[in-house]
Amino acid sequence: MINLKQVALSSLLVCSITNVYAEANDPIQNIIDNHRQQYQEKEHFTAIQVSIKSGDTIKNFVSGKVALGKNQPDLTPEHLFEIGSITKSYTAVLALQAEAREQLSLQKSLQKYLDQYPQWGHLNLTQLLNMTSGLPNYSDSPTMNMAFVTSPEHVWSPTEMAALVYKKGFNPPLRTGYDYTNMGYILMDMILHQQTKLPYAELLARDIFKPLKLRNTFYPVPAMKDAVKKRLVSGYAFNVYTNPELVGRDMKNNNLSWGGAAGGIVANSEDVLHWVQALFEEEALLNQAQKKQMQKLVSTKSGKPVERTDSEDPEGFGLGIVQKYDPNIGRFWFYEGETLGYRSLYMYLPCNKVIIVALFNSATNSENDHGGLLMTALYHEVLKQHPDLKACKS
Repeated sequence: MINLKQVALSSLLVCSITNVYAEANDPIQNIIDNHRQQYQEKEHFTAIQVSIKSGDTIKNFVSGKVALGKNQPDLTPEHLFEIGSITKSYTAVLALQAEAREQLSLQKSLQKYLDQYPQWGHLNLTQLLNMTSGLPNYSDSPTMNMAFVTSPEHVWSPTEMAALVYKKGFNPPLRTGYDYTNMGYILMDMILHQQTKLPYAELLARDIFKPLKLRNTFYPVPAMKDAVKKRLVSGYAFNVYTNPELVGRDMKNNNLSWGGAAGGIVANSEDVLHWVQALFEEEALLNQAQKKQMQKLVSTKSGKPVERTDSEDPEGFGLGIVQKYDPNIGRFWFYEGETLGYRSLYMYLPCNKVIIVALFNSATNSENDHGGLLMTALYHEVLKQHPDLKACKS
């Protein structure tokens, strides 16, 4: 159950943190500016928005313009970006909250809730969230990818997306082990709606946005409000392998229903930071037992359960969250989300509670994605500026 006293305490904790804008000569600002200048043409972006929490201070940084072209406005901390698959952690929290209300059980099979998909019925709900379902990925469908080009305004329903990859009477065997797919989160949206009698957007507003006072976080499905769209920076497709027809296009006006509960949220970097803080440090939304459940990992190499990541298994997937191990950083929580024109990254270091969030206004293939380099450089600079913060090299 949600503890209202804990919600109130969480809000006070968030408000007690000092929020400041970065000074022009801050070495962190220089790192961000240099990263933009080095990679903006290679990755076809114009803007980087960053928020960093170290100790009791949150600093916001921006670099660049809101769009390509002459005389474009400067980026501000109030501008918004699509955060892509970071949305999955919000969906996982809603599922855990619904389980606490006895509206569903993550150990039960899909057949109990959605009997219209009998070929998938043996899967349990945890598998939908930890990427061991083996389900095909609807967003890889040629039909959807063609719609991105020809009908970007199309509003996709969860059942319509499922129909792209579920053929009655003929479904190949599901993959085994770990296999990243958006489909499980779309099915979870359908289950949440069925079991709570509320649409996903209302659940987000009631159980996450309002309790945490996330005033710069929005779920613009089925349509984006004008006030939100005005704050959304342009976002550019630059993945020549997955969506070659879209390369160079501004994807700002694409309808985000295709991402849905798997990737449809829009926010600024500071609100993402507050979300990460609530997810890992506070108990406004989940108690310790629920957090432990959310943080149960499967290896992204083998799909088998792992207690924690290490040099042999450096990446593990929980319920909408990822734990990584890096010998130069230690063990930390991390996620990179991506839509057709935006990237979002966060990292959270449990040992010193440093949080770093970086948002970019382009989507690119992994070979050309250097966002991780920025995150690493920022973290090392934070430690340099705050020698009281211990490194996490356990």
